[in-house]
Amino acid sequence: MISNLVSTRLLNQQNKTLHDCLNNENFFKSNIVYFGILSTLMNVTILLLPCIFINYLPYNITMSQVKKIPDGYHSITPILIVNNGVKAIEFYKKAFGAKERGRTMTPDGKAIAHAALEIGDSAFMLSDEFPEMKCLSPSSIGDTPVGIFLYVEDVDKTFNQAVNEGAKVLDPVKNQFWGDRHGSIEDPFGHRWSISTHIKDLSPEELKKAAEEAMAKMCENKTN
Repeated sequence: MISNLVSTRLLNQQNKTLHDCLNNENFFKSNIVYFGILSTLMNVTILLLPCIFINYLPYNITMSQVKKIPDGYHSITPILIVNNGVKAIEFYKKAFGAKERGRTMTPDGKAIAHAALEIGDSAFMLSDEFPEMKCLSPSSIGDTPVGIFLYVEDVDKTFNQAVNEGAKVLDPVKNQFWGDRHGSIEDPFGHRWSISTHIKDLSPEELKKAAEEAMAKMCENKTN
């Protein structure tokens, strides 16, 4: 009985307070900015939620499906700078059987801005030199500190093809102590290629012994 009476009085008091607020002009004036901001935020939130869901979620799903290393590429991909990109591409096709994936020319159509090629299972990139961008070819530098090691099925055939297309012989093809038949050339654009076909598997102990014998022989030849 007493509890019901208390509850009734509290409810009446709340209703009276609400009635006074609704009929109080000053109440609305003092809080109209607050109500406006709150209403705007609620509307913006309602409008943005579908956009966030539609755009952000598929983006994450798509990114998770993209391969971080594209098909056809390994972790390391050489980029060759040359002084005549068009001729270099043709040389690599004829000498090494390279396949062209694509090329992008400069706006004036006179130089290779970027080209992608592949030899066997490996890709490499190529561009003309652009001195203003510090991209210089071996011809401009005067030499190269970098070499490319190329494994092929038939080193003699590939080596001779490269020489016939204008490569310079640096080291003739011969059997080497590490188990490869190997030769090296410098291509017409100043890049050096070590070309090999693997012919013998060696254990670590055998390789160590063969290397020691080869080094001793080299020292003996220098002495003589």
